[in-house]
Amino acid sequence: MRPNNILVNHDYEALLEDFGLARTQQEDSDHSSETIVVRTLGYVAPEYAESGKAYKRTDVYSFGVVLLQLITGLETTDKELKGKSLVEWARPLLKEGNYPDLIDKRIVDSHDVHQLLWMVCVAEKCLSKDPHKQLPMENVCVA
Repeated sequence: MRPNNILVNHDYEALLEDFGLARTQQEDSDHSSETIVVRTLGYVAPEYAESGKAYKRTDVYSFGVVLLQLITGLETTDKELKGKSLVEWARPLLKEGNYPDLIDKRIVDSHDVHQLLWMVCVAEKCLSKDPHKQLPMENVCVA
């Protein structure tokens, strides 16, 4: 999941598109198939990067990155991050509970600060390094 895969209709409802990430590839030697998941740098969950295995919550992490982009106004590899990824840059602020420094100053006056802080909390739970500590997507949608 990344911003390019999120569409908004005329009623301002978000729609997800392009689920063509999983590909089945035939090997000529034994005709077995394996599923290869193609991911975009900056949105890759740590457990997938380490093991190459996609789990049900792998997209929860990617959603957390998109949410962090909306909150901070930064790209995953923004120049302002000085060579760090967006998540690497945000982790110390999240760990310290320094949520206000994550919020893009351009949106503070036009949005409810309590809702923005709530969004930061949801993003933090989606970005947990341990996939078992991440919110399930059902809870993200309800939260």
